[in-house]
This record gives sequence, structure tokens and C-alpha cells, in this order.
Amino acid sequence: MSTAQTVVKVDGDNSEDPSRPTQDVQGSPHGPRNFKATVILKDGTATRIRVTLFGREATDGDPVTWVRRGLPVTGVARLQKKLRVRESDLLYLIGMSTQTFKHRKQEHEHLNAIESDRLYRLAKIEARAVEVFEDEEIAANWLKAPNRALGEKPISLLDTEAGTDMVERVLTRIEYGVYS
Repeated sequence: MSTAQTVVKVDGDNSEDPSRPTQDVQGSPHGPRNFKATVILKDGTATRIRVTLFGREATDGDPVTWVRRGLPVTGVARLQKKLRVRESDLLYLIGMSTQTFKHRKQEHEHLNAIESDRLYRLAKIEARAVEVFEDEEIAANWLKAPNRALGEKPISLLDTEAGTDMVERVLTRIEYGVYS
């Protein structure tokens, strides 16, 4: 089993790959520190997210650009199939009404940035669960089953960033063999 890596480099370190998205990380026990953190997804996980959202591997740009421009509405159906959930349940998690979804689908419109961000977050968790469990069906079943460590079904927490963080932590614990 494998994991995503986090590489932290001090600001001004020019050896960082400029094509990788970075974010400022604030705070330490010794006071505020400014660092750049780069999350590197394993190639298989990143490819899985691209294929889920776009239906193909070849896609220009990076995830931030995809989300800002709006993901294709067809990514909803592909993710729904992978998660094995009802369309209405997935639409609830991304904050979209059924009527809006049908309109966008009929008009071949893209999701807006907020909906795209939420869909990307769900695709990332699905890919991470598959990475941990090494099986699509087991991963989908785990996401839909009550989890004692979380107090509810992991998928029901994915409508918020805080809930997503909780699910990611439990997946990491499982990956490293910690009882969860």
C-alpha cells in the first residue's frame, strides 16, 4: 500500500517544481513559520482522478486550473458509478439540485468552481480509498458503511472540507495498520 507524500520546503528554495500547486503553511509550536507545502499524489492516484473526472487520461493543466474553469458535468455520472451511489446523493454532496444538474447535462455546460471543487474532493477521496484498499468495490463499500472511528458513514462527511480531512486521516491510519 502506498501513500501521498508531503514535501515541505522553505520559501525561497528555488529547487521546487513550479508546476506543482503549493500552499502556505502557517504555525508551529515555536511561533508562525512561512513554508510552501507541495502535495505529491502518486501517479496512479492522480491518473485515477483525471479519468474519473474527464473520462480520459490526457488532460492539460493542473487540478487547480480544472476546478477554476469548471469540471465537465459528465464527471458526476462517472464518479456516481465508481462510488455506487444514487445520483441524488452525489448531487447533495456537491451542493447541486437535480434540476440544475439536468439542465447543465442537457446544455453540455460545465460545473461552476464551487461544484467542481466539491466533485474533485470526492474523486480524490474515492481514489485514495482505492489506493488504500487496493480494490474499487471494497473502497466504495467502506465509504458507505458506518465507521466507528468517524461516528458515521465516511461518505456522509464528504460534504465539508473538515469531514473530508477526517476521512483522509482514517484512511491513512488504515493504510499504516492503526486500528480505525
